[in-house]
Amino acid sequence: MSTILIILDGVSEESIKLLNNKTPLEYSCTKTIDTIIKEGFYFKTKFHEKGLSPNSLNCILKILGVKKENVPYHRSYLEALASDITLSKNDIAFRCNLISIKANHLESFNGKGLSRNEKKNIF
Repeated sequence: MSTILIILDGVSEESIKLLNNKTPLEYSCTKTIDTIIKEGFYFKTKFHEKGLSPNSLNCILKILGVKKENVPYHRSYLEALASDITLSKNDIAFRCNLISIKANHLESFNGKGLSRNEKKNIF
């Protein structure tokens, strides 16, 4: 038997007027999720650690077994490590999105078209 952990990050978003006052999840066609619910095993729970804000970083790290005292204050540090950016004890990491706009709409929020090296040296 295989086990797959699916984290539906962000499904607790607020309802949106343009979506007939539904949340993105309520508005979406979720055939795969519906099949998993019907044919598999699932449960809902909360992974919010007292004293930490209920954000993706804190909750996902708790799911993965990281102790509260080892959770970084901001996810910028982990994202720097994931991008092969070495930080020293005295460095501060800031997180930003490199966006692309096309026809007055957001086309990309992750530096579309930039190489890893270009992203590393952008600042």
